[in-house]
Amino acid sequence: MIEASVLDIQDVQFKMNSGFLNWIMGMFQSKIVKSVKDGLAEAKKEIDTMVKQLDDELNSGDPMKFMWNVLNDTQFPINMTMTQAPKFDHTTNLVEFHIDGLFYDSPQQTSHVTPNVVFPPRYENSHSEQAWIHETTLNSLFFAVDQSFMPIKIDDKDITSLIGKLLPEFNAYYGPNTTVEL
Repeated sequence: MIEASVLDIQDVQFKMNSGFLNWIMGMFQSKIVKSVKDGLAEAKKEIDTMVKQLDDELNSGDPMKFMWNVLNDTQFPINMTMTQAPKFDHTTNLVEFHIDGLFYDSPQQTSHVTPNVVFPPRYENSHSEQAWIHETTLNSLFFAVDQSFMPIKIDDKDITSLIGKLLPEFNAYYGPNTTVEL
């Protein structure tokens, strides 16, 4: 990537309803512009640092670099690698990102599903952020965590008591001291 971030302004204008406040703002005009330009210089440094970090990550060759741990379990990261280059549409000022979004089963070294190749259309005349979560993301999640989290077994006395209160027939048939396992 080429680092060429440029942030600059020529002027800042404030229009107040009060003539007196307009006069005050005019007196501080040069200081306001200088403060904004100083802030932009700091923002440029931050952007350059972030671009450099991204550049280093892209050049690292580490296939797990864009795997993010979102489940608090390093065995099942989500793949945040882009499946297509970002699209920049200057006529609409829109940017499109296509991210893999599949959960990876590290022990079995697979995401268990075929990656998505069908992309939904964008709603026309909408400049809102639109995010699509494809069913393959959810399928890969369920396949990946299947062995670790499923089936869920609940055998708690409080749940048994609650079921007995909600369904008195349960206690009548099985007895009040029966433990329920879900």
